Amino acid sequence: MLMNSAAIPPRYGTIMRKSSRKHSRRLGVERLENRLLLADSQELLKDINGLAETVGSEPQAIVRVGTSIFFTANTVTHGRELWRTNISGGPVFRVKDINGVGGSDPGSLTNVNGTLFFTANNGTSGRELWKSNGTEAGTVRVRDINPGVGSSNPSGLTNLNGTLFFGADNGTSGVELW
Repeated sequence: MLMNSAAIPPRYGTIMRKSSRKHSRRLGVERLENRLLLADSQELLKDINGLAETVGSEPQAIVRVGTSIFFTANTVTHGRELWRTNISGGPVFRVKDINGVGGSDPGSLTNVNGTLFFTANNGTSGRELWKSNGTEAGTVRVRDINPGVGSSNPSGLTNLNGTLFFGADNGTSGVELW
């Protein structure tokens, strides 16, 4: 993309190129993203499995909520559950063992006004909508949308101007917008 020389940030400068018609024209450099790469600062926060074997926890779905960083991780003893740390590199811990028998497999982690919403299966009411404030006591099922053992399978969790929207099946109407 050609840019007007006035639009080129001064730190990028200007490149002159000769065209085949013996005319010069200016080419600009366009900034594609605004991010920092911290090449020398990576460090292991915690060996979640803590095993001598090379069994990784496979962290996924990393989401920032305020100063907390939520993610899911898999352990040999609890399966995939919700974990938390903070942006200053504080302790790393499992928020709650939602499914005491196996992993609850949390998914679709979504920040809505400082509250984490996600889907999980507690082993008794199927996959439903949950929320967390980062504490064990504050991690609760929002509602059993498809009552009983059936799953409502919430999907497409989306924060639109501070309101959570998602699709789910209540067991009678099929998948609808909630």
